[in-house]
Amino acid sequence: MEGVFFNKFVTKGLKITDKDRRIFTGLLSVETVDKQGEMIVIDELMKVLPIWMRRGAPMSNTHTNQIIGRGLDFKKVKVKDSDGGTYSAIEITGEVFKDYSLDDDIWNRMKKGEYRGLSFGGATKADRIPFVWKDGSLAYKLIDLEQYEVAICEDPANQ
Repeated sequence: MEGVFFNKFVTKGLKITDKDRRIFTGLLSVETVDKQGEMIVIDELMKVLPIWMRRGAPMSNTHTNQIIGRGLDFKKVKVKDSDGGTYSAIEITGEVFKDYSLDDDIWNRMKKGEYRGLSFGGATKADRIPFVWKDGSLAYKLIDLEQYEVAICEDPANQ
């Protein structure tokens, strides 16, 4: 797995853990400001992940209606940046199905490193909360979430 470095830590990269069963792990979100100027509060995401699991834990091809896998597990983890700073994150364990040619295509693209990350598919039911990030930029916290899916993507918004 080759990571993409941003904000002094690796946030992208899917790690294949079982080639035969097509099992992998990856970070769904890290509590940092994403490319859209938003930050998903990890404790808020932890509230909706059990609901996503109960609803079948669908995993899509880049936020489409193409369900190509399912989530198997999730956990809260800590990631460190190159300066030793610690960030809360969510790690997902997922499985890519073997039923259709699209499943095979996505799996092969993951193995080649073309699909490099996971993306939260959902919405916030509350207003975004503005705050000033460490670098002085204005950003928005997302709370009171609904989660519909996790997308396997080439380049997700959360770096």
